[in-house]
Amino acid sequence: MATISSADIVVRPATIEDADALSKLEILARPADPSWTFRFPYRDQYPEDHQIFNRAKYNLFCNSGGSFEVTLAEIPSPNDLGTRTPIGVSIWDMRKAPWYTTEEGSTTDVQTTRGSGKRRDEHPARHAKIVEVHSAAHDVFFSSTFGVDKHLYLMILAVHPDYQRLGIATTLCRWGIDRAAQYPGCQVGVTTSQMDSERRLYDGRLGFRSLGAAVCWADDDVVEGQNEVRMEFLIWGSTSKIA
Repeated sequence: MATISSADIVVRPATIEDADALSKLEILARPADPSWTFRFPYRDQYPEDHQIFNRAKYNLFCNSGGSFEVTLAEIPSPNDLGTRTPIGVSIWDMRKAPWYTTEEGSTTDVQTTRGSGKRRDEHPARHAKIVEVHSAAHDVFFSSTFGVDKHLYLMILAVHPDYQRLGIATTLCRWGIDRAAQYPGCQVGVTTSQMDSERRLYDGRLGFRSLGAAVCWADDDVVEGQNEVRMEFLIWGSTSKIA
C-alpha cells in the first residue's frame, strides 16, 4: 500500500481529457465488486472490448452537459512531480438534484449508447437483468422516498488498489455530501454490493443508513459461485452524522 499526505491530494471536476485515465483506473479498481464480475465475466478473455467500451462510457459521462458530474482525486505523479496522476473517481447523477434543470443537461442515455450486444466482455442477459432489478428497486427505495428533485445519486466510486484505505473514497464522497447539505431536504443515495469495505465507508465513516436491498439472480453457470448479486440501497441525509 502506498503512503501519501493529504496535502498531496487534489479533488477536481474531470474533463473529457481525463476520460482515458479514469476508465483505466476503474478497470483496475472494480474487479473486487461482485456486480462487476456478474456483468463482465469475459473481461479477461476480451480485454480490448472491456477497455474500449468502458472508455466510451467515460466519454459520455465527462461530456453530459451537467446531467452527470465526474470528480477525480489526483496526486503528484511518482516519476514526474510536474504532472498529476488520478487515483480515485466518483460519478454523480445530478438529474434529481434540486438545482438541476433539463435545459442544462444532456438528453443522451448512457445505457442505450454503451454498446450492449456488440461487446464481447459482458454477458448481455446478466447485464440486462441487473439493470432491470436495480432500476425497479431504485424507483421503490429512492424516487418514492425522495421525490423527483431531492437527491444526488453516487453511481460509481473507484479508488486505485494501491491507494485504498487512505481516505480517498471518503474525500470523494464528501464532495457530494457537502453539496447536498447546502440544500434543505436534499439527500445522497448510493447502491452497494455489501462488501466489507463499503460497510466501513458508508455505514461506519459517513453515516449512511440502509433503505433495503434487492437480489439479482442469473440462471446460468457462467461464473461458478457468482450467480447472485445483492444490492443494498443507502441514503445520507440531514439526520445522518458524518464521522
